[in-house]
Amino acid sequence: IVGTVNTEWDTEKAYNRFNDLLQVVKEFDAVYMPSDMLISGCFSVLDKEGLFYPVGDPNHIIVCGTDADAYAISEIYKGNLDFSVAADAFDVIMTSIETTLEILEGNMPDEQIHIVPTSCVATWNVKEIVENKSTWGTLNLDEYLDLD
Repeated sequence: IVGTVNTEWDTEKAYNRFNDLLQVVKEFDAVYMPSDMLISGCFSVLDKEGLFYPVGDPNHIIVCGTDADAYAISEIYKGNLDFSVAADAFDVIMTSIETTLEILEGNMPDEQIHIVPTSCVATWNVKEIVENKSTWGTLNLDEYLDLD
């Protein structure tokens, strides 16, 4: 890890802070974002600095998001984003409900941390995921991709 920025889950702050970081950090191979909502800002900064290259280009910097929302899936499909990690929304909701009910019934859960399985939407499986609509992020994909 050559640098980190506190995004505060704010797209504008993430853009500005990543931009500032790149004035100091000149060599890096990858960028990880805790939310796909920060991807466009990351791409803008990389592009402004002459560092934005598509997946497969020898100069490409690996970019990973989290959530596998429709925008991220479209960018993976276009070959701009390497991957995004997706948690199954149903599993997250059910785990939250079950834990809440346990607590309301006066039972503290045995485990303080509940791991919800994740999957990866990446360049190697994005076409299959889009065709099968197998993640929640494909629901609004038509806003970003014309697949007809």
